[in-house]
Amino acid sequence: MSWARIVIITAGTRGDVQPYVALGEALKEAGFAVRMITHPDFRAMVEAAGLDFHSIGIGIRERVRGPEGATFVRKADRPFHLIQGIMRAFLQHVDEVMDRLVAGCEDADILVFSGLGFPAFHIAEARNMPAVAAYLQPLTPTSAFPAPIGSFPSWLRTPWTNRATYILAQLFSWWMVRKPSNGLRQRLGLQSLGLRGPFPHIRQGVLPHLYAFSAHVVPCPPDWPEWAHITGYWFCKTPAFTAPAELAQFLENHHPVIYIGFGSLHLPHPDEVLSEIFQALERLDVFAVMSRGWGEWEVVSHPRVFWVEEIPHEWLFPRVEAVVHHGGAGTTAMGLRFGRPTVIMPFLADQFFWGERVEALGVGRMLPRARNLKAARLYRVLKDVLSSEEMREKAEALGVLIREERGLEQAVEKIQTLLDEARRNR
Repeated sequence: MSWARIVIITAGTRGDVQPYVALGEALKEAGFAVRMITHPDFRAMVEAAGLDFHSIGIGIRERVRGPEGATFVRKADRPFHLIQGIMRAFLQHVDEVMDRLVAGCEDADILVFSGLGFPAFHIAEARNMPAVAAYLQPLTPTSAFPAPIGSFPSWLRTPWTNRATYILAQLFSWWMVRKPSNGLRQRLGLQSLGLRGPFPHIRQGVLPHLYAFSAHVVPCPPDWPEWAHITGYWFCKTPAFTAPAELAQFLENHHPVIYIGFGSLHLPHPDEVLSEIFQALERLDVFAVMSRGWGEWEVVSHPRVFWVEEIPHEWLFPRVEAVVHHGGAGTTAMGLRFGRPTVIMPFLADQFFWGERVEALGVGRMLPRARNLKAARLYRVLKDVLSSEEMREKAEALGVLIREERGLEQAVEKIQTLLDEARRNR
């Protein structure tokens, strides 16, 4: 294998970035030079993995914690409004982001980008270099299920309407970024694209897709093209971690203990949600390790709850009986990896999709959105999850399958093959 520089472009919250850091680690170990272009919030994570860091100049944490984060949660019922809100936040800094992307890709041999790193597609086209779309959610059109961008009622789901949701989402996304994207294309010496954007071209197979989830969780749809590859999950190496003595003592002295956390999301009425959670814990005689996350819940003291800031899921999840969370792709993957029954309370976007998959696999349950949470419903679901031997066995069996996968190895092999083919065709 000859030396090459790979640039990975991604954006979003921690769960959107960490799998790409794992991919960067694996590529570096395979002999590539790797640069990651992402938010400044993740510089320490990227550099700790031994990767070159390049900032897109927009901090994500303060945006999630601010009014924009709350707005995204409120728009969960309207997926296209949600996309619009995300795009508008991006467009406020679009020129700076585009310039930083171009500079960060200057010496690249191949680009790997997430959905929010899509402007890299235009850079790759202009420089005639290979590129790979690397996604955490299934975004290639299929008739098997609707696009993972929100909650769709069952009566709307037919093979035709399922596929149509992908096309509509692509058209709407392109409509939101068409002007700045075509501005970038003009600066790169490319022709502007019309109302359908680059997607008809992409559907011809010019952009291979890697999907960083397990085929045991989302089987490959029979109508997917050959250029869409499910590799398995991408997990970082287990970090060294020593738990605070108080946490270790809490886990040792109480049983059962579950995990509750909502990642980076900002809840509009966290005090009401907390009250419902506390009532359910008391009624069940269950204890919980609760994560403040980026939403920074107010720490309300309760004898059944131990509050934590950020803590490695790799350390915590094997030590709890079940995990309750928002259904982000990364948190869902980690819970399934360690064979834990899962309760998902989705807010927006793909979280509904992962909740449905957990239920379909028989390894957990999905609740209504956390903002509509009621103690009685949480009590019933948690009682079912904690008492079901069948669900526990299925979760444990799925965990074994996921841990046996070679997700990162397969991704590295696909990228190496693509790079070799591109060099032969030059």
